[in-house]
Amino acid sequence: MIGAIILAAGQSRRMGRNKMLLPFGDSTVLETIVTEVAACEQVREVIVVTGHESDRIAALLATYPVRCVFNPAYDHTEMLVSWQVGVRALSAEVQAALVLPGDHPRLRREVIQDVIEAQQPGALVIPSYQLKRGHPILIDRAWWPELLALPETATLRDFIRVHEDHIRYVAVETDSVLKDVDTPEEYEDLRTAEAQSTQRNTASRQKPEEQTEEIQPDDQ
Repeated sequence: MIGAIILAAGQSRRMGRNKMLLPFGDSTVLETIVTEVAACEQVREVIVVTGHESDRIAALLATYPVRCVFNPAYDHTEMLVSWQVGVRALSAEVQAALVLPGDHPRLRREVIQDVIEAQQPGALVIPSYQLKRGHPILIDRAWWPELLALPETATLRDFIRVHEDHIRYVAVETDSVLKDVDTPEEYEDLRTAEAQSTQRNTASRQKPEEQTEEIQPDDQ
């Protein structure tokens, strides 16, 4: 059984406003990634770790199949602490936990599913794009005690660096595993990329219909 921990506790200082609540596509940045994660069949439990403006985020996600848990130390600790809060909230049946920031709105369910399918006992599964590590990271339950014992000053990146020999990489063909939203410029770039992707997908779906209309007269 796979659980997912979506990290949404940060204060978005560089953005100047809560990036989780920003419009993206037909919803918001956070709703977009929640939808993609919840759509993965093997993910049976989704925890959203909140902090800054937790009430607004909880209200936003009230109709989604997720559970919000609050990180009381969100304003002075690293991402690892939010992961610790989230993993403590997972049920005993969960054998591996996906961890991903809530500010990766272009991440799609197909990539998340590829990471899940690469699961092995004791492995740290990480997607890579052009040899760069990205998100989500799938962490086997065997590593949880060590991670939970780390101090507030530790980082998930340091932990992964120490255990590089246990990483199982999943090569992907999209930079969405790398692209987050920290600044207004990055936000606008992602919105533009998403709009262009939507246009391409719409055009590709329409093309066969246009071809069919052209060949029909020849068949009559």
